[in-house]
Amino acid sequence: MQLPGDYVQIKDLIITNAKKGIMQDNANNGLIDGIEVYNIGEEGVHYRDGSSNNTIQNSYVHDTGTLTPDYGEGVYVGSDVGKWGTYNAATNNNKISNVTIGPNVRAESVDIKEGTTGTIVENSTFNGTGISGANYSDSFMDVKGNNSIIRNNTVNRNGNSVIVDAFQVHERSTGWGFNNDFYNNIANMDTSTPYVVNVDGGSAKACGNTRSPSGNMYVGSITTYISCSGGGGTSPTLLGVSAITDSGNDGNVASNTIDNSLSTRWSSQGDGQWIRYDLGSSKTVAYLSIAFHQGDVRTTTFDIQVSTDGSVWSTVVSNKVSTLTLSQVQYDFTDTIGRYVRIVGHGNSSGNGWNSITEVDMYGY
Repeated sequence: MQLPGDYVQIKDLIITNAKKGIMQDNANNGLIDGIEVYNIGEEGVHYRDGSSNNTIQNSYVHDTGTLTPDYGEGVYVGSDVGKWGTYNAATNNNKISNVTIGPNVRAESVDIKEGTTGTIVENSTFNGTGISGANYSDSFMDVKGNNSIIRNNTVNRNGNSVIVDAFQVHERSTGWGFNNDFYNNIANMDTSTPYVVNVDGGSAKACGNTRSPSGNMYVGSITTYISCSGGGGTSPTLLGVSAITDSGNDGNVASNTIDNSLSTRWSSQGDGQWIRYDLGSSKTVAYLSIAFHQGDVRTTTFDIQVSTDGSVWSTVVSNKVSTLTLSQVQYDFTDTIGRYVRIVGHGNSSGNGWNSITEVDMYGY
């Protein structure tokens, strides 16, 4: 079935015994509700050629890729970069909600292509039986677009050893595959080895995901956060800094901590030395991500404080000892409203009294 028009609704139908299931080309604001798609030669449902702001919900897709397993995705969003000359890549803001996908979907349950933005996959169940590995289909979901939200889904590997990760993120085309959010998903993976989220390229963030049995969770460029709320919470985002001041420095200035470089730093010697960030207006601050100079060989003790006016401070993290690493580490606390954030140093484990920070990011709402 091909749907080229806007505002089309399909409800309570069975689509079966075809090369492709439902194709939406340059079709916007549509609804697919209560349908079953099965015994399909290639993909079950495909949003293509700029089709945006569509929803598929309360549906069942299974037994796809019976003719060509390489193209047997359950739901396919967008087009491969090699097809951008033919189809509009900007297939944006589509939603997959309460859809059961599998068994015998030969490729990924959901494939979100490069060039797409804002895809939401939520409250769905994926059955891994039958995923074939053809054309690198070795996970329930490939995410190659930007700003996708994957939340409250359940995946069941069902002993299929072809599946090496629950979710994968790739940078198939430069600048795509970034800022994808995975939260409150349940991954039943049979063994400890498969990752819940594997970021091979691009970037992702994750919160509240669980797996059974216990084992590998995340690998690659992925940031975990804690302030997620089950069933629809808003993920904390990077907060901008309008001004930065400090209590003093040795020439390694405060602005070095927000230059996106771990090779520069702010340094100030003595207990109680501080660095302060002005967020420009009042925000809800959720957590900080901090990296310390020589952080792989020594720890630093510090406080995090938040203030609404820059005069009266609430200490949200007290006498925290940093993790031994050169990389940024998330330091979480109860969400706190304020315009100013201050890190107060208490020296490092080498005993020389220096407080040296290479990079700081603040996240909130």
